[in-house]
Amino acid sequence: MDWSAPDYHPVVLERMERLKRLRGLDPDQKALVMRHYALNPADWVDDWGTTFDPRQVEQGMPASRPMVLFPRQREFIQFMHGCNVDREDGVIEKTREVGISWCAIHYAVHAWIFKPGSVVGVGSYEDQRVDKLGVMDSLLEKARHVLRNLPIEFLPAGFQDKEHLLHKRLVNPQNGSQIIGETGDTIGRGGRATFYIIDEYAFLKHPDLVDSSLSNTTECRIYISTAYGLGSFYKKTQNPVYRQFRFEWRQDPRKSEKWYQKFLAKYGPEITAREVDIDHHASVENLVVEARWLEASQKLLDALIKKGVDVPPRNSYSRGVGGLDVGGGAAPSVFIARHGPYVGTPIPWKSDDGNTTITAEKALRYARRQRTEFLHFDAPAVGKGVASTLRLSDPKDRVMDPIPLEEPGGPPLNETPEQRARREVEAMFAGSQPEDAPRAIMGEQLVKARGIQTGNPANSWVRWPDGRTSRQSFANLKAEIWWVLRHRFQASYELWLWATDQDGGVQHDLDEVLFLPAGCEQLKKELVGPTWHEKPNGKVAIESKDDLKKRGVASPDEADTLALTFVPIPPVSGGHTLEGYF
Repeated sequence: MDWSAPDYHPVVLERMERLKRLRGLDPDQKALVMRHYALNPADWVDDWGTTFDPRQVEQGMPASRPMVLFPRQREFIQFMHGCNVDREDGVIEKTREVGISWCAIHYAVHAWIFKPGSVVGVGSYEDQRVDKLGVMDSLLEKARHVLRNLPIEFLPAGFQDKEHLLHKRLVNPQNGSQIIGETGDTIGRGGRATFYIIDEYAFLKHPDLVDSSLSNTTECRIYISTAYGLGSFYKKTQNPVYRQFRFEWRQDPRKSEKWYQKFLAKYGPEITAREVDIDHHASVENLVVEARWLEASQKLLDALIKKGVDVPPRNSYSRGVGGLDVGGGAAPSVFIARHGPYVGTPIPWKSDDGNTTITAEKALRYARRQRTEFLHFDAPAVGKGVASTLRLSDPKDRVMDPIPLEEPGGPPLNETPEQRARREVEAMFAGSQPEDAPRAIMGEQLVKARGIQTGNPANSWVRWPDGRTSRQSFANLKAEIWWVLRHRFQASYELWLWATDQDGGVQHDLDEVLFLPAGCEQLKKELVGPTWHEKPNGKVAIESKDDLKKRGVASPDEADTLALTFVPIPPVSGGHTLEGYF
């Protein structure tokens, strides 16, 4: 099939010839053919399936046409069949308009024909998507279309259209199989099912209720959806318990780069990211940080160097800042160092007994190793134990132990601070220090540890470009420092566009951007979790951890750690006010 200009006429002629041969077989031969189709649903769909699309009728294309599978569609049907046979749940992320719904319905019809006594549940978030007579976008009307266009050889004895193709229930009078449709919160309440297909699962208002019902209804659930938020569907895509299938637009031979660019120009980056790129984060309104900004931040340093920009090295930024999110119980503690625009790799560790003394000592060690002048830690709750250990209820200077340096036979001289810290953490988990731990010492490191209360009011001495202070603009310190993250990552994206000669580029200064390291997937995932909103008094607030939990989003511990590195240093002595962030 030439998908740029599909011609279905040869396909129709081939099917006519195939049907002629089928009708010429003796009963035993025909039984073998039917057995093959029963065991190979993708072959049956490819040989006899039909679809419906009226959008190209004016160009001479028939609205009803043969369902000719391209490779990824065939793989999808085989994926569903594997889930059904093995009695396992499957999760399918998809681009819009790649034929997933038609493939799923064909598989349901296949079971209706070839699997006696099977009950296939089909559900979605609204009635019109499940079953509305005459509306081909509804799933059960698709099934009726498939059945009405099948040769009589595949229809059950005694079948009558009006009698057996009922509203939200298609009945096979010969073998007792059924396809039932349910909507919204009622999904799964119609009784036991062989398997259940939930279309556009991410759009359900109460997915927890549906999950509870389906847990008692069937052993095989097929969750299908485009990207929409970071709720229950997104969590399923990240859970290895489920079989995963991802259907991207590049796997559809009908779509090209030209098609993608046209869609992008027409609908913009947000809709394109959600509908085409399967970007779950893009479908959440008022995100503080956007995923595309983070991708640009990781590529920015290389792009600037390639552009010929003179970028100072990390060690030229002497006033490094370390952030520490103090874990409690099962939650890990996290340390991140930042030197100007350079963000270090997050270093998490767990302390099963919640020993804050060990947490404080480790954090100070990492701060010395990565040469950060400041260590900002969250002071509330378990952070009080860290503050007690450090004996720093008020910010003040403290001279720590000398900095170990490399010696012959020690760690590689080209090892980055992040790699070194990571290696030592792994050794701690193993219960011993690395054999090649450096022992030579030289110099001393001054670390200023500061306990931070992010629930406190925002700073009154930090002024923004619009002339307003942070206290006038933000509900609390948390909103202030997260807003700095927002501006930094947005500027990183705009500078990357400039460095790569793309539209929308802005030549920002390096002290306005961030260089995220490679990897750090957990940090990236957490950064694009929280949303922002405006309070009645006009101040910006960041989504609370409790509200994140209600959306199914985990606590952004690593992201909060990075935000802590942007708590501004208090005003300098002499009456001067420090504006902005270093």
